[in-house]
Amino acid sequence: MAGTPGVHTNRELTGPVLFAIPGPTDLWGWQPKAGLVKISSPFRTPRASFDFDLSSDGDLLFYTCVLALPGSPRARFALDLLSGREEELEPLPPSTEPFYGQRGQECRVEHIDWIDFRPTRSIMHVRRDETSLPQPLLEGKPADFAFDDIPGSIREGRPVQYSPDGRRIAVSFDHGAGHPGSLAVVELANGSMTRRDGFVSSGSSAWSPDSRYLVGERRQPLESRESRLAVYDLDTGETTALQLDSNLDGAAVRGWLDLRHVLISTRRQRVIALHAVDIDSGHVVKQRAFRLPLPAGSAAPWLWAPRAVMEHPEALGLI
Repeated sequence: MAGTPGVHTNRELTGPVLFAIPGPTDLWGWQPKAGLVKISSPFRTPRASFDFDLSSDGDLLFYTCVLALPGSPRARFALDLLSGREEELEPLPPSTEPFYGQRGQECRVEHIDWIDFRPTRSIMHVRRDETSLPQPLLEGKPADFAFDDIPGSIREGRPVQYSPDGRRIAVSFDHGAGHPGSLAVVELANGSMTRRDGFVSSGSSAWSPDSRYLVGERRQPLESRESRLAVYDLDTGETTALQLDSNLDGAAVRGWLDLRHVLISTRRQRVIALHAVDIDSGHVVKQRAFRLPLPAGSAAPWLWAPRAVMEHPEALGLI
């Protein structure tokens, strides 16, 4: 890993991606015209384990890692998928996690207290201005949101997600085994927060294209697993169950294709099938399969760019 900030150019890239799948040594992304393409990352090294994030417009890929040394900072990198420019960003304390929306949007979750290595108290720092992402957050006059009244800890994976319009942030919490989770939605315009107990977001692109709905799971302790998948309407506060076809048992929620269809994936070895599912009937209306050039079981969770999907709905071949 580079010891000081630097810049590399990835000349293989030609534009944004609708989703990215990190592998052990390379990344694969889906571009609107080219389909599945390989993304090389000069800063990556075999000895480091990275966490990834993708901007909601599919233009920027971010990755961070904390080396296994006491007091090591969180190293951060950004790869501009439009220009191929890759840059090492300002490092963060290991207790602070960054999350991104569109280009120019960043929030950071600072974990303050822990129990058994799980953070139990966190503060989210949100920058309100639109300066470039490589700039330090504190120069952007952040707004702070504390989650002191929500028990449990922020979920793993991609628990903090900007809405496609950039006006809201959804944060999902786990309360421990046998307890319901919670969802907090922050309105960035006025700082208000809506809390929904018993529901958490699913996938890396839980927001609908119009920023009104979230797809996720109902997390009531006594509720059967078969009825957990649901859609939460922020305007009405209602949660509607999404009953999938029986042949999709065990499928993973990825995000939204459009206002009426969510994206579900199934996998058999290296072959991945994407299914567009009607949110009213739960039936698959269209699907396509592709072969992932990674060893079975080696891919990290998918990263979806909801705004890129909204702008290029035909690129997945599902409409």
